[in-house]
Amino acid sequence: MSKAKLLALFLLLLPYSLAHAATTIDDLIRQNELQVSIEVVNDRPVIVGQEVTIKLRIATSTWFKGSVTFTLPEIDNAIVIQRSNFGLNSSEHLNGKRWTVHEKEFSIFPQQATNYMVPEFEVSMKIHVIGQGDIEGIILTNPIVFSALVPKQLQNSLDENSQWWAANHLAIKQAWDKDLTQLLPGDAVTRTITIEADGLLAMMLPEINHNTIHGLPHYLSTPELIDNNNRGNKLATRIQKFTYIVEQQGKVVIPKIKLAWWDNNAQTLKHAQLDSQPIAIGSLTVGQQFQLYITKNLTIFFYLLCALCLLIGYLVFIRKRTNNSNQDKHRTKKIKAQLKQAIKSNDHKSFIKWAYIYLDTVTKSNNINLLTKVRIPINLNSHSGFI
Repeated sequence: MSKAKLLALFLLLLPYSLAHAATTIDDLIRQNELQVSIEVVNDRPVIVGQEVTIKLRIATSTWFKGSVTFTLPEIDNAIVIQRSNFGLNSSEHLNGKRWTVHEKEFSIFPQQATNYMVPEFEVSMKIHVIGQGDIEGIILTNPIVFSALVPKQLQNSLDENSQWWAANHLAIKQAWDKDLTQLLPGDAVTRTITIEADGLLAMMLPEINHNTIHGLPHYLSTPELIDNNNRGNKLATRIQKFTYIVEQQGKVVIPKIKLAWWDNNAQTLKHAQLDSQPIAIGSLTVGQQFQLYITKNLTIFFYLLCALCLLIGYLVFIRKRTNNSNQDKHRTKKIKAQLKQAIKSNDHKSFIKWAYIYLDTVTKSNNINLLTKVRIPINLNSHSGFI
């Protein structure tokens, strides 16, 4: 074909190509250059509390620019969470065309036996189209439905108020920081309980506790919740610590812990438990009992000692103040007697001398001059009289 014919054919097809050129994400879907699908991955009936994996699959005949993002839908009576923000990228050939594929997942944990619908939600993306550049936009997924149920075995084995968990695996273990055969009154011992479950969230694992044991009270620390998602292995861990205070000798029994769980793989009811723990607490010698008494009441002794010190300090202050007051009264009385004697004997020099002494003692003023006619202001609150 000659160049002139090729040019004529190009000019003939150019208006058609421009008319059908994709300018939006919807155009790419209509032209079968972009495919979006959503599905439930679980291949077995969904059990209440079981993780339901929803897979979002996006394929383009070109390639993606940037990341694909979406907003998690809200679903009543269910926990919806995206365990990882990362997606899976791959490529495939279909009908002679190469497709670039991006997949993302999120999880739903149904909390009731009922029908669920995952509503449509927005997915944002940017696609590069050869010869046109980047096309960015938002699409809506199609809604999908699934059902959650309670197996008959659970209905027959447990009452409606019993708790149970649906998991691929669930285990419970414990560790003590001291030898339980060597406990004595006054000791403190820490018990660490760890629950691990595959296919659950850490926040869904139960809080472990029991009633207070006479002679062995306890308190709980804040639990540690850990969610690991490593190459498809979704392990939830709850670590809870008990601190027991040994108050008296004798025998006590820590009750057993029993957790019911549904094995998603074996499709059967199982139990994970810690057996009851008997503990024999030994007795103390007289010296150990005295030391324990001092240790338990150390705070009280400290406050009593502080109160005693304050009382002694107050008494010393009052006594010193009383002595000073008595001395001032005795001195004032002596000065007044000297003044009266000076007046009686008409001794002006002696009078002025003792007047200065009196005023210095009573008023504590350094501005007094009895030899001047200038009147110096006197504090009315001070002792101005001396006879």
